[in-house]
Amino acid sequence: EEQVKKDVVKKGKSGRAADMQSYFNGFVNVAIPGSKGLYTAVRSQSQLQDFFDKHPVRRFSMKESGFTGKKYFLIGSFLSGDNSWNVYILMVPKNKSYCIQQMEIERTD
Repeated sequence: EEQVKKDVVKKGKSGRAADMQSYFNGFVNVAIPGSKGLYTAVRSQSQLQDFFDKHPVRRFSMKESGFTGKKYFLIGSFLSGDNSWNVYILMVPKNKSYCIQQMEIERTD
């Protein structure tokens, strides 16, 4: 889990949704400004990239992580321009790793 956390932070800092591709599998419940719904992995990646294109990541950090049952959650934050955003990711076990089941991004200011 610690490696997954480090990897998500590293990939989140890049601002390239394609870097997160290895964690998208099947369908993802996405709730980000301008996009809310249950999408395929490809569409989820596209929606996330559209968001990052509009809000380039300046700084990304992890606030908290842990388990709820077998699901692994990550709570992070990032800055884009003068805006702050919270990121919530819920992951499920998949082939000795994890895949994203749910992702939410919300503005904090």
